[in-house]
Amino acid sequence: MIKINVQKKNVQWYKAITLAVFTVVFCVTAFFYQPLVKAAINPEDTPEYTIVEKDKTVNTDPRIIVAMKTTMYDQVADDEDIDIMAQWIKQGAKDDDNFKNDIYTIIKNDCTNCHSKTSSMTRKVPYIPFASYEDIKPFTKVGPTNAKCLECHGDPILKNHTNEKFSSKFFDEIKFQTTIHKELNCIRCHIFLHPETEKFYQDTETFKAHVSKGKPLVASERPEIFKPSCTNCHPKVLGKLEKSAHSEEKIKEKIAQEMQSMQNTIAMQVAQQNTTKIKSPKCNDCHGTQHYITDTKLNQTKFDIVNRCGDCHQKLIKTYFGTYHGKASKLGSDKVAKCANCHGSHDLLKASNPASMLSAENKLKTCQECHTKATMNFTEYLPHADHHDVEKYPQLFYPFWIMTLLIVFTFT
Repeated sequence: MIKINVQKKNVQWYKAITLAVFTVVFCVTAFFYQPLVKAAINPEDTPEYTIVEKDKTVNTDPRIIVAMKTTMYDQVADDEDIDIMAQWIKQGAKDDDNFKNDIYTIIKNDCTNCHSKTSSMTRKVPYIPFASYEDIKPFTKVGPTNAKCLECHGDPILKNHTNEKFSSKFFDEIKFQTTIHKELNCIRCHIFLHPETEKFYQDTETFKAHVSKGKPLVASERPEIFKPSCTNCHPKVLGKLEKSAHSEEKIKEKIAQEMQSMQNTIAMQVAQQNTTKIKSPKCNDCHGTQHYITDTKLNQTKFDIVNRCGDCHQKLIKTYFGTYHGKASKLGSDKVAKCANCHGSHDLLKASNPASMLSAENKLKTCQECHTKATMNFTEYLPHADHHDVEKYPQLFYPFWIMTLLIVFTFT
């Protein structure tokens, strides 16, 4: 019995040792075999095969952004600055090889914080001669956020700073958010406002040459980027204005016509130079300051434009506010006619012009925009009638004074 038990015990130990050896061999084989399998995969032979690690976020940031976030730069720069940098690269490098290959590694709206002659870090980092945002912006497809401009222009204290070097124009961001242009960035309109660069150029080859040689771009002969005007975004308006009674040429013609009694040479000189007080209105004259232009569909905006019409047409605005239209408009009505409803806006023409909204051919149609049942007799209404003007309205002047005198003598 004892001998049999010993034999069974030996058999059990033999099985345990065999299992342990097999397990070790399996683990070692699996450990060394997995890298060999990965290395053996040839993407060219099996392009459809891709190894995907689950639950692992793929970093799609450009290389320079990754570098910024993993070095001391991340400690000295705002997160917003790095995000702006990433946005510039992603949008600018999509379809611009020059941007991606030549400008990619140096663009940053505040590179001069470190890469400048005056920086305390100049001893540690190389100087980039064209590193400031003002220098780099013409070559990028995305400008900085408005917050960058508002670091100075959003501070009301700097508006009246005694030192001209530190004073800046104040921009009311809260008020701007109520305007029609609230979605636009500062850079959309403001291009060369600061003297550091004077002129800007769009040619990427010019930029490349500047960076390599350290010479200012203004010294090279390249197409200059001009400051945009309202007509860059509103080209159709320009075409209407050039034909309207408010165009500069029309104003000059009016001056010349009014001076026909004088010598022709003087009349021509004035017409060409337009040196009198009569000036053709610009966008701001009707729409207000660029930063605070409101939606023309708003009733308050329409009323504000009426008041601005009065800046040049003082007599006409007084007679307008003396009518039902004017009084109701002052009380806030958004249904009564205002200047543009009868005269037009950008396409404003003299009533003698057949294309005018107030010409004999179009007057009835204009009135019927509001008064659908109006007839030709309705168009005889005088919206700017002035019973004090004997020259233009004698039919009103004499009856008014006759009735006035009659009443006075009756009650005296």
